[in-house]
Amino acid sequence: MTSFREIWLLPMYALLTLVATLTHQPDPETEFHAWSEYVTTSTFFVSHVVGSILATALLILGVFALAGRLSATRRGRTAHAAAITTVVGTTGVLAMFGVAAFAQPAIGQAFLSGVDAARDLHNDVFDAATLAVAVPTVLLFSVGIALLGWATAASAQVPKWASISLGLSGPFIGILGLALGTAQTIGSLLLLVGGTVVARSLSSTTTEARKGAGPDDRGIGS
Repeated sequence: MTSFREIWLLPMYALLTLVATLTHQPDPETEFHAWSEYVTTSTFFVSHVVGSILATALLILGVFALAGRLSATRRGRTAHAAAITTVVGTTGVLAMFGVAAFAQPAIGQAFLSGVDAARDLHNDVFDAATLAVAVPTVLLFSVGIALLGWATAASAQVPKWASISLGLSGPFIGILGLALGTAQTIGSLLLLVGGTVVARSLSSTTTEARKGAGPDDRGIGS
């Protein structure tokens, strides 16, 4: 059963994403050589495996934990819809992370090794079909996190500014970040700050409720 303590996985996701997005890859359309050097570093690989793929797993668990914590509020259904929307969007995002972590280094290494077709291979991988998957799924992710922020605002224990910060992080990390890498960094900061306050506020409320509960009630919600 999901524990409400897992809400803390949201700021953990934000921290990993923040670290992973402190640097941004050169534009392969205009700086393919520099891009190839960037994507073939061990730092790039680790940042995607840990800061993107593993972090997204933490996000999913954190989203479900928060949605569960908000289920008894007047926006419980919104929280449930937010969790579903976020996770459905995240499945497509994870596919993009897989391409970035494993295909891009291979393409970059091929180019640095003198393979003339490497540039064409890059264009084949990141074609219209890839974009057709990336845009809708990233949009779903953005909407899902925004809805989660809206649902969180229904909790009297959470400061409104923290709910807004949480909600805004979705579009910045998602749809805006798809076009501008620095937007992901901004979104990560928003989620790190807002998510930490949300987790702290709801965790302290849960702890107080357990202290006041009888022996037969303390297992509920854990």
